[in-house]
Amino acid sequence: MKDKNTAGATSSSKIMLRPVVGLLEGLDPSQLKEITIDAIVKHRVLRDEASALYVELQKLVSAQARPQEVSFAERGYIAAMIAVHAHQTALPLCWMFSATSPTFPLDSLQIRFSFVATAVAC
Repeated sequence: MKDKNTAGATSSSKIMLRPVVGLLEGLDPSQLKEITIDAIVKHRVLRDEASALYVELQKLVSAQARPQEVSFAERGYIAAMIAVHAHQTALPLCWMFSATSPTFPLDSLQIRFSFVATAVAC
């Protein structure tokens, strides 16, 4: 039986992210686990990229860089944060469908991280 809070969140999530729900429904549990792990890794990559862009933005502001440079850096940071939050919105659906938070060894995470980081850089 679902918790009332979970059921309410599920309903609004389904409305907001219906395409993601459609992709995840009916998948084999092992596939869901792999997708969830990949999504966690991707989220960490996006978060780290946004963090690095924020640091660069702060350096430009502190150095009183030209307004155009600051504006360009700010747009990059905002775009990165939109990607982080969009991904963060979808990530709980992976957990919901897999019914558990997956555990995985650190070396597996590092291998996946290398793969995802390379794919993101391309």
